[in-house]
Amino acid sequence: LFMDATCVSPVSGDGRPKPRAADTDGAAVAEADRKNRETEYPDVEASPHACLLCLGVETYGRWSSHSQHLAPQLARGKAQGVAAVLRRAADRAYTVRW
Repeated sequence: LFMDATCVSPVSGDGRPKPRAADTDGAAVAEADRKNRETEYPDVEASPHACLLCLGVETYGRWSSHSQHLAPQLARGKAQGVAAVLRRAADRAYTVRW
């Protein structure tokens, strides 16, 4: 399992929105995910023995799909250490916090 944490801005350095970022939520983080898979880690992406998760977030709070799916799973795992009667509340609290 390989993970790449990426934080991107939907606005370029000169103040213009990145392509599709003005119209599509998460366009900048989706582009960063594609770049990571094709340019940065093509060997990991091509390997049948590896899985690459691009845990991306845009400034202003948009998360990549991998981040959106992983956060609740991590919250559930962290809540396993809490007493059974409080587990569901702890799971929800960790999810909301993250």
